[in-house]
Amino acid sequence: MPGHARSLFSEPGTGSQDKHEGDADFQVNTLEDRAVALRARAAAGDLEALSDAHLMGDASLYREILDTLTEQSTDAPEILRALCSRIARGEDLRASPSLTEKLLENWKLSPSRASTIELLRVAALSDDAGMFERAIVTVFDFRQAGRLQGLAASELRALFESEYWLLSAEAKRSGAGFMLRQKLAELRRRLGTDEQREEILSTEPGGHPSASH
Repeated sequence: MPGHARSLFSEPGTGSQDKHEGDADFQVNTLEDRAVALRARAAAGDLEALSDAHLMGDASLYREILDTLTEQSTDAPEILRALCSRIARGEDLRASPSLTEKLLENWKLSPSRASTIELLRVAALSDDAGMFERAIVTVFDFRQAGRLQGLAASELRALFESEYWLLSAEAKRSGAGFMLRQKLAELRRRLGTDEQREEILSTEPGGHPSASH
């Protein structure tokens, strides 16, 4: 009988709906399980957890993992350097003000050309205009005091300008971003003067450009 035949099966569409709901629940559970696993890995100092968090596309989870790894690096300079190196390599990973601050303090202990380039990259990727300004001012002051060698004035000026553009649009538009642009303009002028002086010294017999004045 037609009526009886219909009773042997679910209502039209019910089976399909149950399947979709089941798939959605499975996906949610899977994402939650992955997030739990990432948190545990970060707590154990697994730097690869940051890249995996980035691939998940969850900004809040990424920041949580980054903050955990930053905390892990507090008394472990090797973790700090490895974490910052990973972020600076250009894998679309972002930093944070707290991580940049730790790196800046570590950089002050032994500034070099390579560590300066990495510091400026991480500072820009923190998306914090105020933090980036602190970094460039500190680097500039160290160079002027003769505590940073290996970077000509022209190179440092180019670094300041190029890394600035890595800041997020929001950071550049902020009030701190306005102050940063003013500071950048000032440092460009001062480095331009240093560049001219270094060029003159380099053409003099026995002349050697100096980073301090």
